[in-house]
Amino acid sequence: MEGTKLTIRLIAMGLLTAALVFVMGGRLLGMQFINAELYTQTNEHAVYRTRAVTLHAARGEIYDRYGRPLVTNKFSYNLTVDPFRFFTWGKAVGDRETGIALALVRAAEACGAVYTDVLLPVTLPPFEYTEMTAAQERYLAHYLEKKKWPGGMTAPELMDRLFDEYGLSGGVQGIGGLLMSAYEARLAAGVLYELDLRYQAGGEKPYLHGIPDYVFAQDVSMEMVSRVKENRWPGIEVVPVTARQYNTAAAGHILGRVGPIQDDLEGYRALGYRDDELIGVEGVEKSFEQWLHGAAGERRVEYNRQGYIVGVTDVRPPQAGQNIYLTIDVRLQEELERKLADGVAWLNLNGAELRGLEAEAAAAVILDVKTSEVLAAANYPTYDPQTFLRDYAALSADPLKPLFNRAVMGTYAPGSTFKMVTGAAAIESGTVSVNTKIYDEGMYTYYTFPQPRCHIHPGSHGYVDAVEALRVSCNYYYYDVGRRTGIDQIVHWAHRFGLGQPTGVELSERIGWAAGPETSAAHGIDWYPGNTLSAAIGQDNNLFTPMQLANYVASIANGGTLHKAHLLKEALSFDYSYEHYVSQPTPLHDLNMAPSTVKALQEGMLAVTRQGGTAYSVFRDYPVAVAGKTGSVQVGDRPNNGVFVCYAPYDDPQIAVALVVEKGGAGSTVAPIARDILDIWFRLREEMANGPRENSLTS
Repeated sequence: MEGTKLTIRLIAMGLLTAALVFVMGGRLLGMQFINAELYTQTNEHAVYRTRAVTLHAARGEIYDRYGRPLVTNKFSYNLTVDPFRFFTWGKAVGDRETGIALALVRAAEACGAVYTDVLLPVTLPPFEYTEMTAAQERYLAHYLEKKKWPGGMTAPELMDRLFDEYGLSGGVQGIGGLLMSAYEARLAAGVLYELDLRYQAGGEKPYLHGIPDYVFAQDVSMEMVSRVKENRWPGIEVVPVTARQYNTAAAGHILGRVGPIQDDLEGYRALGYRDDELIGVEGVEKSFEQWLHGAAGERRVEYNRQGYIVGVTDVRPPQAGQNIYLTIDVRLQEELERKLADGVAWLNLNGAELRGLEAEAAAAVILDVKTSEVLAAANYPTYDPQTFLRDYAALSADPLKPLFNRAVMGTYAPGSTFKMVTGAAAIESGTVSVNTKIYDEGMYTYYTFPQPRCHIHPGSHGYVDAVEALRVSCNYYYYDVGRRTGIDQIVHWAHRFGLGQPTGVELSERIGWAAGPETSAAHGIDWYPGNTLSAAIGQDNNLFTPMQLANYVASIANGGTLHKAHLLKEALSFDYSYEHYVSQPTPLHDLNMAPSTVKALQEGMLAVTRQGGTAYSVFRDYPVAVAGKTGSVQVGDRPNNGVFVCYAPYDDPQIAVALVVEKGGAGSTVAPIARDILDIWFRLREEMANGPRENSLTS
């Protein structure tokens, strides 16, 4: 009986087991074959990783004073690389990753795309360290720590380590059938280094928290987009964005450029910036960042285990920046740049006759005398902002330094264009009157040494007063009144005229300095009383920028008010519906000169372009009265620099011009370039005054 019961139980258990197996098998069969698509979709839609993506705000656009577009936005594509999809988690970099990096670099070069290789601070072969930014130093230190590599390696030693790490040893090894040079190996290593840093930042050691997403290339062509789409390289995404479009080949030094945040990341975070946002890094793009930069938005992107996007949510929409209008007239700017290039070429062509045999570089500034608005500020050589990235290597290697903004960063001795300062100091201090006459004896012998000569020696200018001394540029007169006035008063008036002082222009500018005991002491040079003689005629340690010289002349032209030089005319909302800022003339101070002193300086500068003046031959038949001053500057054993300043029209001053030509020979030899600049302004004046403003609320 007991055996029968046991048998029944065993049979029941067997049947139950069989039923369970049948049911489970059916379920598995359904999952794998019958309902395979349903369960695959469910798995594919499971969220494995969420990533925050910055929605970059459109930057405000930049226009000239008449509403002509200078920098606008265009629809474009960036290539970004997600290191978590590019690398295989937990595995070392292999032929797959290295081959993709090399193929990506080759595709970019073939398509003319400028790609990002900024974190690895090593040049192309032969390998040398670049001048590192703080960010580069920080990232490299963390990288070496993570890899447990020693510090203090030379650049070639670091590259050998990187080549070993990324399978690039030797620089000419084959990877997946692809042969590479040491040049290409360096480029591939740069891409892998950028990605490796970001990969480690989000891994088990978040010591690089905040490193921005890797934007491999910006504003790429459709050809490059097609290559990426065709190859389906893992982790590489085509992202639609707005990119900067430069609508003029001129004004590169003024407009500047945008780029990623390299330094002061914490400071930008405190202002609400995302780590991967672009900022202005030079020119007005940098100076007016507060207006141009909008507020970035954010999007959450969800990925499945296979790395495909399964969900997108906009958390916060972006807000566009404000549009700004500059004080410059782009047509004047373009023609000024062409005139400087033509002028330097002309001086070289006629060098033997004009004493400008080796003219090589120049800068010019045009200001509105009533407001010190910058109407144009040009350099030669210069660069095209439209092709800056493509031309950067050649530009940075050019010995004439076309990237250097001479108009606000170049400091030059003013030569005789400084004589209005010395004259004003002498008259206003009571040393001489406007009518005091001094006899030019040719050689100034007050000191045993030095005993400088007037440029006309062994001849003489005879008796000269303040106006006549400017007309003929009599050094003897300024030696004498300069010595009697004293260097302290000369320095005081130089500063009053804004020389050796900030102009206020919204660009990085050098301040320069006025010659005197303090300046000499700061440079470790002894100062002697006799130095006052050379300082009085604009030599010694006097060094000023063309922007300062133009503003100094503007203050004479307008009757004695020194204004803040400026580039920003107004800032409007992105839809042009609201004025955020409208500039007004900003006086720095009144010179407080007696009217007779102002008149003497103005009449003396007018006399320079009239009969017997040092620029008479240039302006003899000019239809408009021009007040000017020539300056010739000795610079060691090299040919003299030529300096010329002027304002016009004399009877109703509108613009002040300062021109400096390196190795230009003399002020009189470069004055024809200044005359041609005036021609340009007068030709464009009616259009500048009466042309319609676009997209503006003010006239």
